[in-house]
Parts: sequence; structure tokens; C-alpha cells
Amino acid sequence: MRFTQLFGRTLRERRADVESASHELLERACYVRQHAAGIYTYLTLGLKSLRRIEAIIRDEMNAAGAQEILMSMVHDADVWKRTGRYDSIDATLVRFKDRRGHDCVLGMTHEEIVASLAATELRSYRDVDVVVYQIQTKFRDEARSRGGLLRTREFLMKDAYSLHLTTDGLAKTYGDQASAYARIFRRLGLGDAAMVESSTGLMGGKQAHEFMCFLDVGEDTVAVCRSCGYAANIDVIGDAQNCTRCGASLEWKRGVEIGNIFQLGTRYTDALGVAVTDAHGTRRSVIMGSYGIGVSRLLACLVERFHDDRGIALTAQPRRSTRTCSCWDDATNRCRRSLRRSSASRANAASTYCGTIEPTCPPASGSQTPTSSGQRFASRWDATRSLTGPSSSESVGRVESTRFPLTARSMPCSGCVRIFSSARVPYADGVSRRATMSDNHSTAQPMSIDRRKFLHAVAAFGLARRLPPPSEHASSQTAPMLTRRIPRTGEEIPVVGMGTWQTFDPPSPTPAVLDRLTEVLRVFIAGGGRVIDSSPMYGRSEEYAGELLQRLHATDSTFIATKVWTTGAAAGRRQLDDSCRLFHRARLDLEQIHNLVDWRTQLDMLRAAKRDGRTRYVGITHYTSSSFDELEKIVKTERVDFVQLPYSAGFRGAESRLLPAAADSGTAVIVNEPFQAGSLLASVRGKPVPEWAAPFASSWAQLFLKFIIAHPAVTCVIPATANPDHMRDNVVAGSGRMLGADERARLVRALSA
Repeated sequence: MRFTQLFGRTLRERRADVESASHELLERACYVRQHAAGIYTYLTLGLKSLRRIEAIIRDEMNAAGAQEILMSMVHDADVWKRTGRYDSIDATLVRFKDRRGHDCVLGMTHEEIVASLAATELRSYRDVDVVVYQIQTKFRDEARSRGGLLRTREFLMKDAYSLHLTTDGLAKTYGDQASAYARIFRRLGLGDAAMVESSTGLMGGKQAHEFMCFLDVGEDTVAVCRSCGYAANIDVIGDAQNCTRCGASLEWKRGVEIGNIFQLGTRYTDALGVAVTDAHGTRRSVIMGSYGIGVSRLLACLVERFHDDRGIALTAQPRRSTRTCSCWDDATNRCRRSLRRSSASRANAASTYCGTIEPTCPPASGSQTPTSSGQRFASRWDATRSLTGPSSSESVGRVESTRFPLTARSMPCSGCVRIFSSARVPYADGVSRRATMSDNHSTAQPMSIDRRKFLHAVAAFGLARRLPPPSEHASSQTAPMLTRRIPRTGEEIPVVGMGTWQTFDPPSPTPAVLDRLTEVLRVFIAGGGRVIDSSPMYGRSEEYAGELLQRLHATDSTFIATKVWTTGAAAGRRQLDDSCRLFHRARLDLEQIHNLVDWRTQLDMLRAAKRDGRTRYVGITHYTSSSFDELEKIVKTERVDFVQLPYSAGFRGAESRLLPAAADSGTAVIVNEPFQAGSLLASVRGKPVPEWAAPFASSWAQLFLKFIIAHPAVTCVIPATANPDHMRDNVVAGSGRMLGADERARLVRALSA
């Protein structure tokens, strides 16, 4: 459909009652129309934008194991009365009577409905540890709606609910959902959304967190600790001036709540009598969790974050961006797809050209030789995988695109899609050939290919173009990386490793992205690194890391550390087996218990696996300071081989007891979060490295890593990155002069100033 045919019209003038940029721009750009206070109609562009956001949410929720259902918006008031919320909630909850005089409510949330469903659908412990979700319109009669879609009475929401028999099961799903939320917001371009501690409010329960998008128009006030990274809503922390965890000063920010997660406990299931039989035949109450995302509010936040003086820009990428076209023919100045289509493909083709942003595809640089591996495989723009389209790092050729709304997308031609799915290479002369390193430049028939073969082909092309000869590997590092001994055995491992959280779980694993990750691994290995840390929690990180390591012929030379993150010994063994398969190893180097989930059971299982030769070492991990007491106790009493914990120049909570306990008990220490999820580097952005640090480091990242390595109890630090240049910087920190006590103290003082 042409823009001129859209129902509705753009508005020239700004309404007098608008309170935010998103409110003004969404109205004027013909995305929404206000029907009443806090109630909006979504026009074509607005609805298409919402559907794109929904697609990303569905993708990640389904990947996390949730099942989509759809529940009624009208509820029988009886279940609300039984839980006590019918009377405790103010007029925000809309109450009414049907024609028979029966009390009903409009669903503002669905805890009661899910609990009542559980009463009929769950019978035993085999039915629990399940997550259901829906994307549905809600209504809350707010006293004052404001900011357009930022606070409305009728809104679109994704709400999910989990059902468990144990607190460990709830804790695992709580972490799964938090990870899924992080991936969702990252794919939407809101990767800096912060997970902050919050009150349970009208939902009740034992623990809650909100996800905040920091915007000046936000109604919420959040306290953020620059030292340890702890963040909390003002309802939790009150008027405190210092961090309740580390004592450092707090920074106050304004934010918009875009998601929340709750550990509800048994509040709703006890009220409605929901219980199941456990493995021993005992009836036990079902434990619930609740997880929400404001879908329509996300649209407003994206406009607030990415608009400029020219209007809406629902993407963080530059306005005029590069788009992929592998089909351009310089001689005819036309897309080759239009020249080589058969009658059958012509019947299936949607248009003559690859893209819809411009009427024709501008030419790429002409060459009769194969392009880079990132260019050989034409990437699809999949609306369910990307809101903003290919990133600039995936660019090939050049399309000087005009500014486009969220609803516009560049659809690849059917020829490109066929090339992508059959792993045949479009050369610059227009001939498709097999994607093999021994290509003899002869045409070949299309071949079927599975995902593993495709990844192998991608990595092979990346290696052919980028890998230097072995002698260059040896000479690329000016000084050897330092090593530390594992106390239990005396084996030495390099002091700088690499993590894979988020970095090796790309939302769109295009050939260009995989090629970039291959380069990250190559730089890491060439710099002397060996320790690679992953987890089943990290999406497909194990899978991608394993495949790319295999193509680098580094599967056996690296030190693979991964984790179990589940409840029950049988499930733990399955995760261990899956990790071995994904890393192409019969035995792993280190298997850890992720975030202490069901740690007693899993520790027994891992010790048995160690005796059976499935893993060489056993360890425990966590990422929060609240776990330090339990980590310390386990380190002192259980004689684990490794402990993984957060530690940095800005977050030194482990120094007082946990690190000394590890040293005294002969436990190796792996440090995660060395940059405090990026906040440590953000605090020094734009500042030069101190002059006194020049003999030790040429960058802040090196300085922060050397601070950690200089602690005698630390065995290895594992910064995560998907940027080859950042990896080069990281591995350099493992060599040269290390900081002494005086330099470490100076760095701490500099950060505190």
C-alpha cells in the first residue's frame, strides 16, 4: 500500500494538551488517535509497529519455553473476592454487574484466572514448572492518564505466569524471564534498560523487580549505585543517600517502567485452594510467578528515545543507512534478480527489485571476485527477529535510504532468500556456486543443507579471509599472557578469559554477525586466551561458541567452562550432556552450578560426573553480592574446585571475606562482571587514563582488568564482548606490568572522587 492511500492523515499543528514528544509525534505522524482520556485508536502505522514489537516478544517468550494462551478480559468477581483484591484495590479496578446481577470485573491482570486454571489443569508434580503468557488489552481506570501512550487507561500488555512446586523452580524461571526480557529490550534498541529492585505493590509476593527505561519524561525515580551497580525504585530505598549494599553514594534517575517480574509465592493459590501431589504423595501448594511487559508503552518509549528534530525514528541506527543487495548488475544498472528469474519464480516474486525502501537498488562496487563472507550470504530482514532491520555491520553494497518509519522494511528478493536457505554463494558475476573453500568456479546444483552445515560454511569463509598463517599467530602477541595455577591441581590457565553472556547469543545470527564472532575468538586465542565461560541460560551461546571453535580447530585447546542451571539430578545430567554435545567435547574442563540453583543436588551430580570423567573440575557461581555469605559457606565446607563471583574496582564486596576464604580453602576464583555490566566504563567515558597508570595500561578497560588480576586470590577474569577490537584490548591486560597495592588504591580513590 502506498502512503497516500493510508487511512488517516498527518497533522501539521501540535496539539496544546500534549505532554511528551511521543504523544505529539505519534498523533501527528498518523500512528494513533485519542478517543477519550487514556484511550487510543491505533491506525495502520501504529498497529504495524505494535505487531513488530509483539513478534519480538513472542519470539523470546517462546524460546524461553513459555506457552501462549488467551484469557478472558471479563472476570467473575468471585475469584477476586476470594483473594481479597476485589475489596483492597481502589477504583482502578473496574467493577460492574451483568444483566443477572452477578459481580464482574474488567481484567487489569490475570493472577486469579491463572490460579483458577491451575486448580483444574494441574494434578501432580509432573505438571508444574510451566509458563503461560498472553498479549492482551487491559483496562485500569487510572486517576490521571498522561504522556500519551506512556500512561493510559486501556493498554496492550504481555503478561506471563509460572507455576511451580519448589522455590528453586520459581527462582530458575524468574531468572529465565529476566534473561528473556534483557534480550527483548536489546533487540528493540533499549539494551540499557535497567533491572531495579521494586516493591511488590498490589501484586503481593516476596520479591519483585522492574525494568526501567531511563527517560526524562519518566514518572518513576530510581536510585543507582555507581560503585556496585545496585538499583532500586524509590519505594524500596526511600530517601537513603548511600547504597544499602556497599555504602557508596547514590545517583537518582527518572525512568519509565517497561516491564516487571514478581515472585508471588502462594498468595493466590492458597486463597483458591490450588495444590498438587509431590513425589512423596503429599499435597503441596503451587507457587506462582508473574511477569509483565507494557507493549503499547514500549512504542512510546522507542519514540521518546530515538526521535529527533525531524520526527519519529524508531531505530537507533543512522538515518541514512546501508542495505544489503547482492543482486546488482553494473552493466545493466538493474537488479540481477529481474534478469535471471524463471517463469516459475516470476510467478512467486513480489516485486522486480530486492528492496522496497528505494524503487531500485543502487549499485555495489563491481568486481568479478567473491565478496567477503558477510556479503556472500544475503541476509533476510525477518520482521519477527528484528525491529530495525540489518545493522550497519551487516552492510553490503550501498542503498542511500531515506528516513523510514518502523513499518517500512527492505524485503530481500526471492532469489536472495533461496541463496540463503541453500547456502549457495552469489558471486559478483551473478553466478551462484557452492559455499566450499575448494570452489573450482563451476556451477553446481542446489544442495540441501542443515543449520550445522550452514554455520560451518559461514565460519569457513571467515577463516579463509581472515586467519593469518600459524607464524603470525605466534607473533601477534608482543608478550605472553600471564597464567595462574588452579590450587587443587597446579594446572595453569591464562589470567584473561572470555564470557559469552549476550555476546554469543545474537538475536539475528546473520553470516556477518557470525563472522564477527569468529574474529573475536580468533583474536582471543591468538592473544593467549583459553578460558571460555558459558551457560545453558545464555540462550544459544554454547551452540555458537562450540560451532565457531570447531571451525577454528580450537575445540580441544581451549578451557571450556559452562554450567548447569536447573533443578533435579536428571535434568542436571541432561544439561551436562547437552553442553558436551554443543561444544563437541566428550569431557568439559569445568562444570559449575549456575547461581546456586538446587546446588546441593547438582553438586552431588557433578561430583559423580567428575569421577566418571565427564568434567575435570566442579564449581559454583553467582552474580550478586547477596549470595556472598552462601558462597563463602560452600567454599569453606564443600571443597569445590572453582568459585565464580562479581568483583571489580568499583565493586569490592568480595574482598573482605569471600576472596580470602577462597584463598584459604584452595579454591580457584573466576571473576565475572569486571566492568559492572558496562557502568564502570561508562563512568570514565571521555576521561583520559591517569598519567600514573601509563606504565601499566593504555586504556581504562586494561586498567580495570589489571586491578582484578592483581588480587592474589583471582585466577581468571572473564570479560564478555562481541567486538574484536575490544577483545584485543582485553587480552593485552593479561601481560606486562601488573598493579601494585599503591596503584590499586589510587584507582579506587579516582573512582570514588
